[in-house]
Amino acid sequence: MDQMLERLAGNEYYCFLDGFSGYFQISIDPKDQEKPTTMEVFMDDFSVFGNSFLIDLTNLENMLKRCEDTKLALNWEKSHFMVKEGIVLGHKISKKGIEVDKAKIEVILKLPHPTTVKGIRSLLGYAGFYHRFIKDFSKISRPMTRLF
Repeated sequence: MDQMLERLAGNEYYCFLDGFSGYFQISIDPKDQEKPTTMEVFMDDFSVFGNSFLIDLTNLENMLKRCEDTKLALNWEKSHFMVKEGIVLGHKISKKGIEVDKAKIEVILKLPHPTTVKGIRSLLGYAGFYHRFIKDFSKISRPMTRLF
């Protein structure tokens, strides 16, 4: 997941495409395996990106052609085109890099204060998802993990 986010982050433009009706697998011919360096696929979501409008548009055109060739249906209502940022795997990606999705932080802030081991595990699970953004997360969380 981290590698995928790192590859997506730092681009100028993004297109987020939603595969219609669930999970699809597209096998890639060995001679074409270098081509996915301009896109990432996770489940039925496709992220196409580029460092300029023209590059992203070209990558999008190639992606849509591939979808057409393989008869892959997209959900246009849930797709976003030529945007500067988006949420991928619970993280905000943009030219600035990888950031926390503020909506996820709101969920964490609204969690009840943990009073049981199960509650502590839940809190650590939510917070651990963003450990990369929390300085000394393992040091901070260690006393809580020792409780179970």
